[in-house]
Amino acid sequence: MNSERYEELEIYRQTNGWQCALALDTEREQSVAVNRFHINASLTQSTVEEYLESIRLLSENPHPNVVSVLECGIDNDHIVVVTEWMEAEDLNARKERGMSFDQIVSMSTTIATALQHLHTHGIVHRSISPESVLFEAETQVVRLDLPLWKLDSSESSGTPDHAYDAPEVRSSQLYSNASDFYSMGILLYSTLTGSFPWVDQNGTVRLHVEEDVVPRLPLAHPSVQQAIEDMLAYRPSARKLLYENVFDFVADKKTDSRLVGDIRYRSGLIDVSEIQQVALPLDQPVSSSGDSPTKNSRFWLYSTVMTVAVFGILASVYAYINFDGVKMLFYEVGLGDHPELSERWRRAESLGRNQSLITIITAYNKVLELNPNHNGAHQAISDAKTKRREDIESLIRNDEFAFAQDRLDEYRTVVPNDPELAHLVTELEHRQRRDQLLADARPLVAAGMEDLALLHAAVLAYKTVLRLFPDSEEARQHLHEIAVMYATAAIEAANASDIQAAQDFFEKAKYADPDAQELDEARDRVELAKDLETDINTHLQRAKTLFDDGLLITPPGPDNAMSTYRQVLVLDADNDEAKSKLVEIEERLIEQHQKLLEEREFGAEKNLVLAAEQAGVSEVTLDAMSDALEKLQNDRAEAASLYREAQSLFQRGYISKPANENAIAVLRRAQALDAKNTDVTVLLDQCAERSAAVALEAYGAGLTDRAIQYMDVALSIQPMNDVWSLQYQSWTETD
Repeated sequence: MNSERYEELEIYRQTNGWQCALALDTEREQSVAVNRFHINASLTQSTVEEYLESIRLLSENPHPNVVSVLECGIDNDHIVVVTEWMEAEDLNARKERGMSFDQIVSMSTTIATALQHLHTHGIVHRSISPESVLFEAETQVVRLDLPLWKLDSSESSGTPDHAYDAPEVRSSQLYSNASDFYSMGILLYSTLTGSFPWVDQNGTVRLHVEEDVVPRLPLAHPSVQQAIEDMLAYRPSARKLLYENVFDFVADKKTDSRLVGDIRYRSGLIDVSEIQQVALPLDQPVSSSGDSPTKNSRFWLYSTVMTVAVFGILASVYAYINFDGVKMLFYEVGLGDHPELSERWRRAESLGRNQSLITIITAYNKVLELNPNHNGAHQAISDAKTKRREDIESLIRNDEFAFAQDRLDEYRTVVPNDPELAHLVTELEHRQRRDQLLADARPLVAAGMEDLALLHAAVLAYKTVLRLFPDSEEARQHLHEIAVMYATAAIEAANASDIQAAQDFFEKAKYADPDAQELDEARDRVELAKDLETDINTHLQRAKTLFDDGLLITPPGPDNAMSTYRQVLVLDADNDEAKSKLVEIEERLIEQHQKLLEEREFGAEKNLVLAAEQAGVSEVTLDAMSDALEKLQNDRAEAASLYREAQSLFQRGYISKPANENAIAVLRRAQALDAKNTDVTVLLDQCAERSAAVALEAYGAGLTDRAIQYMDVALSIQPMNDVWSLQYQSWTETD
């Protein structure tokens, strides 16, 4: 690996011997994180290979909640791992700004999901700490940072990160999935409480021993306590983590109202200890033990007037000394309100409307603790819930989903199972799905008509958005644009006579946006193309019938094959069938013309040429006919000349000799030029008869060889002459 391409700009973290730096990838021109670990003599090759193999597995199996690995390897005695760079804050910084209970639950679920992915692929993270839990700056999505293993066991164990190590890791460097569970348990405990579970008298983190128990959390969610105890079990085999459901809230009977860190939803008049006192769901009044029976019945007063007088004097003295005590006494005997009621009411009423719902309801519930029938407190709680629901609905309609989700989570924590919330949850889910569909569809449209499958998927996505939100202008606009693309493609296909494609594109356009005005032109073009196709097919069928019947160019006019195929080309200039058939027609005309010449049907040949000229046959074809006629005429004239020469040779007795200058040789040349010349044929027969006669004379004179020679010449002209054949056979056998 060559890390020279990475220009390191700033070191932002050092942990477990690793140096993490923001760097510039000079080739990709983007920011990355470069993590380096120096390989010293104490580090074994197997340890290095084990770590790099885990990083390669992570690179090959990325996860949205784990930082992505871009490259890893060894360079200049350093292990180098390059990851994506993202603007983020770690858990320490996030806690300083304050975190709600639901945000901690959400973070826990995300970390568990990331760990499940790592553990499924055989990767133990080994370095879970607040610095390895990152919150993206823009989206607040939780990401688990790169596993930065403690490769050098000689490194000091007093660093804060080692407070998250399991007992078996701190004692024996034994890592497993269970050690990750332990680290996560410490992480969640310290996030919820602001401290570590086991510290010494000086507040320093100490080693967890088997006798230790997990301190009770200041929460009303038993499932949280149980989940952290499961993660912090001393023995690795006893630890467990439910990846999909870290906290089983279904089993809880109480709702937690505790905020951790620097609580952002907190009034200056109500402190954390007061909020902790609320145990039951905060929208339910705390039941009282009931009004005490009155102790000043009329009968008793009259019978004990003297006693009351004494007590009255004593009470006056007591009241002077302790006025609140008198009010408490009146409350106990049913003659007045609790002395703290007015103060709690004042505190509740002094809260601003921008306070969190948990703070407001907590304050009014403290009033209801003292007076469960306090109408003002009941109404204030109802108004607060109504106002919060209206705020959530406004956020949803303004597409501020992150804020709406935070408010929903807070509301459900404070008021679980509120039926008034169901439609808001559904509305938020629908709008989030709408935005996701829109986001997924945008890149699909970018390919345009080059990828029809993606374009169709985009149409389906936008149609779904419109079904959920008929007023979505973005979906409507994109569907219109897609309809225009399809309509344009339909027109182009119609112009190219591709009727099926034109019809398909038009139907897709109509499905995308049936009200698009551009559909009118496309519809007209497609209908025109369909009518044209019908006309073309009709003409082709008629032309084929005329062609098969041999009516190539006759009768003159439109009722022959050539004229009909030309009409097809008028309708469709690129019609391959019509073009091919017109070429075939001219080839057949040339064949017919040649046959007429061979048959010496000169009258019919003349009529054919005249009809071809009238039909508009190509000049090439007409020239071919003219050349064929001229050649035949020249051949006939030359054949006649050769006949006269042969006739002279025959008369002089030069029938078969001398070679090439005898009557038979000359006649054969004439016959090759004009096979239909009867004079040539007759004279050849005469030459055969003369040769046969000479052969008989020679045989009679005992010149058998000469007889055979002349009879062979005669048979070359008339091979089917049986008499000559028998004589020739008998002579050759005798010889």
